[in-house]
Amino acid sequence: MELKKLKITDKKIELLTLMGIDSGEGLLTHYPFRYEEIVQKPFNEWQKDDKITCEGIIVSQARVLRFGSNRSMTKFSILIDEEVIDCTIYNRPWTSAFAMEKKITVMGTYQGDHKLVCTNYNFQPISEQIGLHPVYSTREGISQKDWQKLIQKAIDGMLREVEDVIPEDYRQKYHLLHKRDALYFIHKPPSMNHVKQAIRTLKYEEFLMFQLCMQSMRLENSQNRGIEKHFSIDQVMELKRSLAFELTEDQQNAIMDILHDLSSSKSMMRLVQGDVGCGKTMVAAFALYACICAHKQGAFMAPTELLAKQHTANLKRLFADHDVVIELYCSSLKNSEKKDILERLKNNQIDILIGTHALFQEDVNFYDLGLVIADEQHRFGVQQRRALLAKGEKVDFLSASFGFFILW
Repeated sequence: MELKKLKITDKKIELLTLMGIDSGEGLLTHYPFRYEEIVQKPFNEWQKDDKITCEGIIVSQARVLRFGSNRSMTKFSILIDEEVIDCTIYNRPWTSAFAMEKKITVMGTYQGDHKLVCTNYNFQPISEQIGLHPVYSTREGISQKDWQKLIQKAIDGMLREVEDVIPEDYRQKYHLLHKRDALYFIHKPPSMNHVKQAIRTLKYEEFLMFQLCMQSMRLENSQNRGIEKHFSIDQVMELKRSLAFELTEDQQNAIMDILHDLSSSKSMMRLVQGDVGCGKTMVAAFALYACICAHKQGAFMAPTELLAKQHTANLKRLFADHDVVIELYCSSLKNSEKKDILERLKNNQIDILIGTHALFQEDVNFYDLGLVIADEQHRFGVQQRRALLAKGEKVDFLSASFGFFILW
């Protein structure tokens, strides 16, 4: 469903598009990366450094202290549980908001000695805020409140139309939720148990669809031999010298499996899966370096421009001492920059091209593409993968699942 049909403003649509979200489905699958639980705790249970949410009545005139350039702190006191709490909130220099005898809900960190450093506040009753609240990755111009409204529009406008992808017998056998329920609970969870059930269902669907896609592509390529990539394993493993840490046994095993595939006559269709922080990016980097050592080019797909920039920065740091040219190609570049990158890519002056859906465009032509790596935090369609793989001859493919939820 188009975002306009959900009555989202053009400005918000522009910002969402920069995040790689261009449909209602994209909104529903923009999952929270963590949850904040708001509970009301009586004052006599507060401990120093506790995260506190409380409701009180403002009992002192707010005053603003200014320091530095455009920096300030606003101080006022509130009465809760017959205790006066001194509140400090930074860079909110509007005293009129904190009128005497006004009821307020504040969130912050307890410093001890009846002092609370606030990170946020509102004037809604705390009874309406108790519970789990999803927190979304975002960008400037879209606040967490905006996300709540955007997600609600997607839920109201299209959730009832969502159909199950997982076959019913599988769903019952493995005690999974209907997809519409999983999507609802991931954004509107009554409890963390509902979140866990939703994650379990959506993860199962993700891996089922990935497996089906890989089997389909393997079947399609079963009659076609790949192209052996000739490189020295010792040369590739020299990349370890650039690391400030030792590779784990699992990382080394994954790297060796991939190097074996790349040097064989079969086209590689491989998934690297693991928890957040386990080093999948590092494994992908060794695969790219092997491709470069074999005088081939590599492409790295990311679901959003932000992630593409992060991968670019990380790989440039890793290859700083190696003769490897890495470029970022995305829609926000100037036309002159895009033209320069495309010309150098076609003339074999770029080793690794990192980007988003922009890599699928017809005018993106490689000199000799040998490996495609897809960051599968958000899924790419089979046709999109094929479009990129078709930019080279018998290109190897590595899917790296870089984390379904940051929380998990």
